[in-house]
Amino acid sequence: SGNNWSLMASTSVAVGRGSSLVRGDGDYLYALRGNTTKDFFRYSTTTNIWSNMASTSVNMTIQAPLVYPGSGDYVYALGGNSKDFFRYSISGNSWSNLASTSANAGYGAALAYPGSGDYIYAHRGSDTTDFYRYSISGNSWTTLASSSVKNYFGGSMVWGGDNYLYLGPGTRHGG
Repeated sequence: SGNNWSLMASTSVAVGRGSSLVRGDGDYLYALRGNTTKDFFRYSTTTNIWSNMASTSVNMTIQAPLVYPGSGDYVYALGGNSKDFFRYSISGNSWSNLASTSANAGYGAALAYPGSGDYIYAHRGSDTTDFYRYSISGNSWTTLASSSVKNYFGGSMVWGGDNYLYLGPGTRHGG
């Protein structure tokens, strides 16, 4: 609202390729460190403090997006450069493996939750047009119609508060 930036507390270690950030429950943000680590953090927006949380079960090597479905106890993560899909329990401070995707997610992978309902949407990235839907209650993936563009470096996806998901496709090799 003030149209300015403020410097907040830094994480205790450097973040890198594969890092991601999502707003979760209450005043918390959740972050994967990336950088070929299993590190996971929580940041309090009211106290300006980072906390180490339970580590993931695999190293996050390349873009590993996070999504929080707006309420409840879980943050979801799509494993970088793998078929892995995880769920983090906020109350239990622990990770669980869920149903795997049909192909490795890679650069440009993205997750989005459309504000309500049972589904999380995923774009595979990896210079593909692959688009999927995950059923939270069914712990299963469905392949949907391909996107019209390939998604690679810097790709992202967000729900716009309407009937649409918006895809920022990123570029191949920075060009």
